[in-house]
Amino acid sequence: MDSGLVYVVHNDWIQNPKAKEEGCKTYKIGITAKTVEDRYYGLGLKMPCEFEVDFAYEFGDGKFKKIEQLLQGLLNQSRKGGEWFDLNPTTLDGIKSTCEEFGGKLVSKYVKDEIREEEDEPDDSTQETWTREMWEGRSKWSVETADSLFEVISGAGVFEKPDLRFKRSRCIDITFSTKRCIRICKNRKTSSMYFPLDSGKKGEVKALLDKNNISCTLPEGDGMRILPIDKRIVEQHKDVFVEIAKLIRDFMTQA
Repeated sequence: MDSGLVYVVHNDWIQNPKAKEEGCKTYKIGITAKTVEDRYYGLGLKMPCEFEVDFAYEFGDGKFKKIEQLLQGLLNQSRKGGEWFDLNPTTLDGIKSTCEEFGGKLVSKYVKDEIREEEDEPDDSTQETWTREMWEGRSKWSVETADSLFEVISGAGVFEKPDLRFKRSRCIDITFSTKRCIRICKNRKTSSMYFPLDSGKKGEVKALLDKNNISCTLPEGDGMRILPIDKRIVEQHKDVFVEIAKLIRDFMTQA
């Protein structure tokens, strides 16, 4: 194998209970010659929670093996077994810096569709849509989540003429003024919600979500992701999602 990936993933089911107290989370540092999604598809089917890709760097000339050994050696004191380590955000940034210093290329295309940045995506009008019936047979829980969120936002009058679009890809979009503003993505037995947001508002929204015990991630750039999300979460926290929808509207109106 000449080229391959050094990746960092986590699974919320595989966590050291003491790590959170120390501001850490448990991650796996590994390598693969395939996409990270392919590497963990089988394992994800057998786990209560999915493996989530935090980032991956591509190296050529067999260098990815040496980088993996280097990183795992440097972080040996944080090792909790095998290739699993308790790491904090500062350490994760250090891993990224090390990969970049050794010529690694950040490869977002190897990260799952629902969590990667959405640049260079074809215009929605060119993509085939599915019917509601097809989606209900494929992922009824995602349809219920999208319906509930659409009803909450429409009822509050946040967006002008909102629309619900069932796409052939793994996503259901809520749009207004022909722009996609919220994306509900199908996972294997859960759903996630991705939405654009001014980076300056991320801290405010994260604090709001944390206060209501709603899990979220902060991809690089403008945007946030909530995982998991379902109909129950939306209905229990209607005010939270109305507030988020207002911030999304303001951001997209100004863009």
